[in-house]
Amino acid sequence: MCLDAAQGMIEEGRRRCSDLQYCCGDATRLPFGDGIFDAVVANFGIPHVAVPVRGLRESWRVLRRGGRLGFTVWAPPSENTWAKIIFGAVSKFGTILQTSERLAPSATIDRSTWVRLTQISGYPVEAIRVKTVTRHIRIKDSADFLPLIMGGTVLMREVLENQSPDARAMIEHSVKCALEQHRIGKEFSLPATAYLVSAQKL
Repeated sequence: MCLDAAQGMIEEGRRRCSDLQYCCGDATRLPFGDGIFDAVVANFGIPHVAVPVRGLRESWRVLRRGGRLGFTVWAPPSENTWAKIIFGAVSKFGTILQTSERLAPSATIDRSTWVRLTQISGYPVEAIRVKTVTRHIRIKDSADFLPLIMGGTVLMREVLENQSPDARAMIEHSVKCALEQHRIGKEFSLPATAYLVSAQKL
């Protein structure tokens, strides 16, 4: 069963994988009974939940005893080069607008805090694991970087699209300059770090 709050994402999922079941719903109020799933998985979905712990509590509720939770989140900018570059430019030349406030809670959470949030959601601390996973974003042209990020992260796209034209131009210039530090030959290579959090309902 696949769930998303956006009907557009449900339709896209059906287009790509028509043999799966889909449901449009709220992660903080899952439309399922207690203890009916063997596993709950969220791929960079928790950062889209305004209060992450509410979504994690719901995952605990719908899991059977012995069931497992797995979710991925971006590491904070202090550990994430691509995010540090963009947040640095936005902080200096732009604004994190009210429409983007839901970006803030998850964007700065470190691994120990994710463990604590998962624990208070019902999972025993001894059953929680966090693995740091780093891959590299590789691009040939620095001008491709922001469109790539905006196409892959909804919240970051919202932040950038809500800048004034002048701020957007300065942000783009700042990012382009910062990328030069990560040039390797004829391409750019930036570490992208995420946390893979897993837990078991005991």
